[in-house]
Amino acid sequence: MARRLKILCLHGFLGLPADWEFLGPALAAHGVDAEISALDLWSFSGLSLTEVVQRVADLCTSDEILLGYSMGGRIALMACFAALEKPAGLGIVSAHYGGLTPGACSDRQAWDEAWAKRFELGNWHNVLADWSKQPVFSGGPGQVPIRDEARFDRQALAHALRAWSVAHQPDQRPNLAQSNVPILWLAGEQDTKYMQVANHLSGMANNALKVRIVKGAGHRLPWQAPDVVAQLLAAFITSNNLMVGGLP
Repeated sequence: MARRLKILCLHGFLGLPADWEFLGPALAAHGVDAEISALDLWSFSGLSLTEVVQRVADLCTSDEILLGYSMGGRIALMACFAALEKPAGLGIVSAHYGGLTPGACSDRQAWDEAWAKRFELGNWHNVLADWSKQPVFSGGPGQVPIRDEARFDRQALAHALRAWSVAHQPDQRPNLAQSNVPILWLAGEQDTKYMQVANHLSGMANNALKVRIVKGAGHRLPWQAPDVVAQLLAAFITSNNLMVGGLP
């Protein structure tokens, strides 16, 4: 008897497992019944990016989809290719494939350090307000997830900025070009930075990789367009026959 499809979700920076609570009901509305679980990446605080990726890779199974948003998308991407048992599918939302140039890496590390210090020492509400004013969040509707300081460890946030940065992420384009795992890559139409990433990937000659652009949305797709995210994920699941997982 075949097992039920599972979806393992990874949140972004300043994210929580609860960010994915919308997904089960939203998928069901599009005819997909899946078991949704969300990993708490903050439980890996103190580990290097390589160590976090390996922890997630060790959780991968062939009857699940690995789904990640932003920082969680980058980790999911690397974990998919590091896993001994590949997931049935991979969903990437508003994320980067890595491989920054040396100059871009240096600039990114300086940016990460400046924000890490602010998250360690700054007034919480002021830091969050300034974080949301960044250009990457400027497109799309104005939904901003509510973040209570009590739910976070400031040192863990600072560590994530320093240690889990895209500056430390190897270029995943060679893996993407050769992947046999079905991949859905989503970006918001008004998210200029990640639209460029998605447009670059859309030119890859790999039938396993499907790039989809969400109209009228920016970087925060799970909040700005949750039903569209679910609709595209449901279509991806059905078109790749992933509704039912592998044999036990």
